[in-house]
Amino acid sequence: MVVAHHCGHGLQIRAIALKNILLIRAIGARFAIKNKCSLKGIIDYEIAKKLGKNEFIIPIYYPKDSFLSERDASMNNYSKIAIDTKNNTKKYIEENTNRSIMVEEITTKSGFYGNLTTTKAYKIKFFK
Repeated sequence: MVVAHHCGHGLQIRAIALKNILLIRAIGARFAIKNKCSLKGIIDYEIAKKLGKNEFIIPIYYPKDSFLSERDASMNNYSKIAIDTKNNTKKYIEENTNRSIMVEEITTKSGFYGNLTTTKAYKIKFFK
C-alpha cells in the first residue's frame, strides 16, 4: 500500500520502497520455492544492499531460561535454522550476483578455562 502525503516526495519514496520490496519478494520467492528454503537471509541481503551496506548478520536465537522457551527450543533447532539460512543466503548471492562472499562466525567463549565456544551469529559480507 502506498500512502499519499502532502509532499510529492513522500509519495515517490514510498512508491520506490514498495517497488523494491515487491522485487525482493519476486526474486527471492522464486529462489526459495526452487530450493525449499526460507526468505530469511535473502531479505536481509537485499535490504543491506539497498541501504548501501556490504554486510548483515544472521543471529542464532538462544532461548532464555523458562519453561516456555525451553519447550520452544526443544521443538526448534535454532542453530540448524541459522546454518541453513546462512548456506541458502550464500547460495542465493552466488547464483544471482557476481559478488564475492565472506562468512564470519561470531562466537563467544565460556567455561572455567574459556574452552567452550558458542556460535552466536554469522556475519555475511559481500563485495563487488
